[in-house]
Amino acid sequence: MKIKQCAHAIKRYEEFPELLFAKAEDGMQYFDATHFLVHKGDPLRHNIRHFETQFNLWMQATCAAYEIPADEVIVKDRDSGHILIDESLALLFVTYTDPAFGVYLLERMSEMFLNGFVLSDSAIIVQARLRLTKETLTNIIHHNE
Repeated sequence: MKIKQCAHAIKRYEEFPELLFAKAEDGMQYFDATHFLVHKGDPLRHNIRHFETQFNLWMQATCAAYEIPADEVIVKDRDSGHILIDESLALLFVTYTDPAFGVYLLERMSEMFLNGFVLSDSAIIVQARLRLTKETLTNIIHHNE
């Protein structure tokens, strides 16, 4: 496994504060799979090797689509010793640890194909808070009961 020096990992998605991303010295972007598994995984069910075998087809497709050498998809961070995986596989990794999230993603993709656009639940909540009064929101909730 290649070892790379990476910059300090940062949060990218508000919905997943445990999913941290870092840039390697060669410019490649990775997420910290070790950190995510420690915080969100089940040690009896989830590990990097299992993910790698279960999602090998996706990893091969990622390598082909983005012209990433196979030995660059999963690397080890020099300083922390954590396992890092190419950023394009981050949401798939979340799905690995939480299959219900995979269902949610498929529902949103279907919504996008049917309607031409999709908003995250967080975006809908933010828009509702910005546009509607508390009274209006309360009325909507009680109207639908």
